[in-house]
Amino acid sequence: MKTMMDLLISLRRADAAADAAHGNRQLSPGEKLVARRHMDLVREVIPPEVLAHYDHLKATATDLRESPELLAMAVLLTTYRSLSPAKRKKLLKHFGGTSKMNSQGNNPAQRSPTRAGRCRPVACRRQLAPTG
Repeated sequence: MKTMMDLLISLRRADAAADAAHGNRQLSPGEKLVARRHMDLVREVIPPEVLAHYDHLKATATDLRESPELLAMAVLLTTYRSLSPAKRKKLLKHFGGTSKMNSQGNNPAQRSPTRAGRCRPVACRRQLAPTG
């Protein structure tokens, strides 16, 4: 779901940039169109169920508009809760995918040797100065 979250964050940022470009009188219509087209490209990648929740939350939850990360999390949560179990699996399969780190877990024996070697703390003894 990190991929979907990144897409929603970039959609919110592109949306804000398109709004700012639309209100800027110094930009030409072509420059404004570029900002709008970038937002449209990001919207094409996101499933319609998620876009419906994004549009609804963007319009109603004004406190979430300030933080793209919070808006993305809220959109994912409301979308996931509203979907049927079959559609949840489809959405997770489409944007899920387990990365190498997720599948290996936190077991150091399963990690690569270089990674396991870097993560081990080194035990040190304090050396006391001789007294007397």
